Amino acid sequence: MARDAAYLADMFLRYLLRILPALRKPGVVLTDRYAYDLMMDPSATALPGFVLKYLYPRPDVCIYLHNSAGVLQTRKSEQSLSELNRQLDAFEKIKRPFGLLPVETHDLSDTVAAVSHRIVQRYLKEL
Repeated sequence: MARDAAYLADMFLRYLLRILPALRKPGVVLTDRYAYDLMMDPSATALPGFVLKYLYPRPDVCIYLHNSAGVLQTRKSEQSLSELNRQLDAFEKIKRPFGLLPVETHDLSDTVAAVSHRIVQRYLKEL
């Protein structure tokens, strides 16, 4: 529990010191990590889910890049196939409640195009 609280505090400070000031400027703010990562930890308590759902600032758009466990293992061989499958299952459980938008990764140009499309779709809904 103390580790979860420390991670959430670290992510919140990152939000206050880096993300929030950038949001006050015109443009788009991109970050490669967000507090949702903590929910992927199998030893995490219920604290992160509660804090993230009710207290933590939500991004306008949250995209997570994914692929099959087999493809991911060829890219990140230090993770076992079973661990990658566990992480994919965990993302499946939180993507709807937290509004995560999955984008399957292939080559770089296809991934960039898919992410851009998701971002544009999100903002067009506001018009």
